[in-house]
Amino acid sequence: MKMEIPMTTEERLDKLERKYRLLVLVGYGLAPVLAVAFLLDAPSQDVKDTISARQFIVIDENGTTRMRLSAPGPSYTGLVVYDFFGKRRAILGVDEPEEGWGLKLFDKNEALRFWLEINDLGPNLEMYDKEENLTLMLDSSEGSSIIGLVDKNQEPRVVLGLTETGPGVVLFDKDGNPQAELNSTETGSALLLYDKDGTDRAVLRSIESGPGLMLFDKDGKTRVGLHSIESGSGIVLFDENGKPIWTSP
Repeated sequence: MKMEIPMTTEERLDKLERKYRLLVLVGYGLAPVLAVAFLLDAPSQDVKDTISARQFIVIDENGTTRMRLSAPGPSYTGLVVYDFFGKRRAILGVDEPEEGWGLKLFDKNEALRFWLEINDLGPNLEMYDKEENLTLMLDSSEGSSIIGLVDKNQEPRVVLGLTETGPGVVLFDKDGNPQAELNSTETGSALLLYDKDGTDRAVLRSIESGPGLMLFDKDGKTRVGLHSIESGSGIVLFDENGKPIWTSP
């Protein structure tokens, strides 16, 4: 038979203290459970079917705003999403009747980098550099689609388009003046070259009757014409007034 050693007064107090701590912890653990049970047993009339507000804000455990849903105006509704540091990273909103639906994405410095929009004319997409300068745009409206490349000075440099008449591409200089164009329509295809002022200087065409080349002076007047058709080929020279002065054959 094992002999029990009597507990000292200090040991009894220590044991009672541990028992009290255990009861307190169990009580804390049961509190949420009891609270949930109370809510589940609550009368159904306390449950709200609709919550109305002008703005909802979601914050994280650090108190940083991470999401904001608001309707500040009669025609605008927006959802803003923030990163861990509270910086704006995305906006989804509708602004009628002016802009329509839009999605904006921002970088870590809150600079606009991406904008997708849908309005009455159709969808369009814009991309920006870190300085918020437009660099690329895509636009699709009724009857046409366009892709544009923009330089750092916000001048269009390349525009690729598809319209009801056919596809085409235009190249621009640093000042935004057209320098070359290539297009194709139902009647044929053409290559157009311009000078620094945007004046036509050369046009090469290929149509049903045959190919042809036209050269122009700085005023845009025809000075040389070359053609090749079924009946034959020829060269025509024009004066400064656009009148033929020599032909061959």
